[in-house]
Amino acid sequence: MADFMGPAALGMAAAAFWGSGDFLVNIVSRRVGTWTALFQSHLIALILVGGAAAALGQILPVASPTAWTIVAVGAVLNLVMIASLYRALELGPLPVVAPIVSSYAGIAALLSFMSGIDTVSAARGACLAAIFAGVVLTAIEKDGGQARPRSGVGWALLCAGAGGANAWLQGFVIVPAIGAFWTLIVDAAVVTMVAGAVGGFLASRTARPTPATLALGVCIAAGFLSYFLGLETGALIIVNVLSSMCAAVTALLGAWLLGHRIARLQWAGVGVILAGVVALNLV
Repeated sequence: MADFMGPAALGMAAAAFWGSGDFLVNIVSRRVGTWTALFQSHLIALILVGGAAAALGQILPVASPTAWTIVAVGAVLNLVMIASLYRALELGPLPVVAPIVSSYAGIAALLSFMSGIDTVSAARGACLAAIFAGVVLTAIEKDGGQARPRSGVGWALLCAGAGGANAWLQGFVIVPAIGAFWTLIVDAAVVTMVAGAVGGFLASRTARPTPATLALGVCIAAGFLSYFLGLETGALIIVNVLSSMCAAVTALLGAWLLGHRIARLQWAGVGVILAGVVALNLV
């Protein structure tokens, strides 16, 4: 048990920071828009992590051209994941969006199975089926007797897909190749540059951070750094299952502080997703 105390603590820290950060995204994105929120928060995270890396003497690692190509692919997937997450949280209620996003763990596991890195047992197959069934339940609402997708669900599904693929690459290739600090620096730099260019915020007065944005930047830096440091330990299962609980943190904050309400069927979907994510990494 002592061997897992480090990864467990890092996984729980990632869940706490990510869950709090997603809650703040809902507030910041609705106030200033998706691209402004992306630019502000990731610039802050980049400054914080870059400063920490310099203070700790984290030198740019030497890696093969193939590894750097995969790092670039991961950075693009991270951009898609983060941008769609912010958009989903801007449009949809937290208790619905957050659990769908957390299904990235199931997608990462599925990719591991398909690539031959892991095998599919009957128990894990059942967990994957439960996760995707929960996504379907959560994505549907009743409006005048007609089922329709809830606002933000499409973006949440895109986030889960990109996040699952990226988590697979990070755990098995990217973090082992360049380390936790540089993985986060590259990802944050790409998001900052693209958000600044697309939104035109580099010289805009709207790029001035607010207290909520500063807190969001801290949560991004601390959450991803905790997660990547956890992956460095090699305890991928324990880190992923604990960090996936960020959805529960976000959903609870949204329900308690913002009064978000969802239907019973959707609550069932939320529960199935969270139970499936936990069970997937424990069986």
